[in-house]
Amino acid sequence: MLAGGDLSHGEIVACDVMLCGAVPTGKALRRDGAKPGDRIYVSGALGGSALGLATGKGKAWKRHLHPEPRLALGTFLRRKLRATAAMDVSDGLSLDLQRLCLASGVGAEITTPPRFPGATSEQALHGGEEYELLFTVFPGTRVPPFFEGVPLTCIGTIISSLAGSILHDGAPLEALGYDHFRK
Repeated sequence: MLAGGDLSHGEIVACDVMLCGAVPTGKALRRDGAKPGDRIYVSGALGGSALGLATGKGKAWKRHLHPEPRLALGTFLRRKLRATAAMDVSDGLSLDLQRLCLASGVGAEITTPPRFPGATSEQALHGGEEYELLFTVFPGTRVPPFFEGVPLTCIGTIISSLAGSILHDGAPLEALGYDHFRK
């Protein structure tokens, strides 16, 4: 066992694969570039994986078992839209948005994101394993409504506020989701 303990536990043995790579200086799409006034977007509809995990059936279950990473969209965001910050939604929108805001030293004000059919607002806000993209763009950037058939939806604005604070429809939103280091 590692000195600090393991990151996860379970009844069966599992194996993870990790890949490492490099990006030329100044070419990475990072989470620490959001500025007040930037618009916040998400790709796709959220909550499908959480719904699939809860029900174990249908399109939601398929989405949970076979997520589709948005690699081409990431390239488009960097090259064409000049996104100011971006990351995937793997641990829950609220928690991942908080991480983006903490890295950028800002807060956020959002509305409920687009939901996967049948998913609750809670699943859309806090469910993980989505692998959709959360990104910010300069005010006035023309973001297309779709990229390769995937909806791109504006859900809010980056604000000058306590770093990591999130308002959802005007009320504070607790950052819930999967935290690898929570006991």
